[in-house]
Amino acid sequence: LSFKMDVAEDLTAPIDEGDLSEILGNLVENAARYAKSSVRVDASEAAGEVIVTVADDGQGIADTDRESALSRGVQLDSRGGSNGLGLAIVSDIVEAYGGRLAMANADPGLAVT
Repeated sequence: LSFKMDVAEDLTAPIDEGDLSEILGNLVENAARYAKSSVRVDASEAAGEVIVTVADDGQGIADTDRESALSRGVQLDSRGGSNGLGLAIVSDIVEAYGGRLAMANADPGLAVT
């Protein structure tokens, strides 16, 4: 897999280091698990908010399944090896800081912001 990052050099975020590690760890692990060849991490600031997007070039998640993917214990594939908690944990942490998690088609793949 190829990993690409585009993060502003002076970007800072008001978040606990452990929480940020949990967020990025879960998102990058999911992206790497489903990517065909690449994972991209972008981070920037806009209107006083830090925006982080992790995208892969895999099959993505159907629009109709995205909401359920945020529920604890929900696994959308049958490959095993995961417990269905990653996106739910990320969503909980992001919301605790007043943020919001969004998923979108990366054409191909999935982008989680």
